[in-house]
Amino acid sequence: MEPNYLEYSVADLEDSLKTIEQGVYPHRTDKLKHELDSRQKTKVSYSETI
Repeated sequence: MEPNYLEYSVADLEDSLKTIEQGVYPHRTDKLKHELDSRQKTKVSYSETI
């Protein structure tokens, strides 16, 4: 069963990315990176509107 990264906090995503065995789980690593990038872009977009 794959983790649902949408439910993770940014801190949890960062921790998971640091500890994941990237060679064993390349697909999960990509999903983690994508979710982190998505959250960072959303944060930047939001801060630009303030």
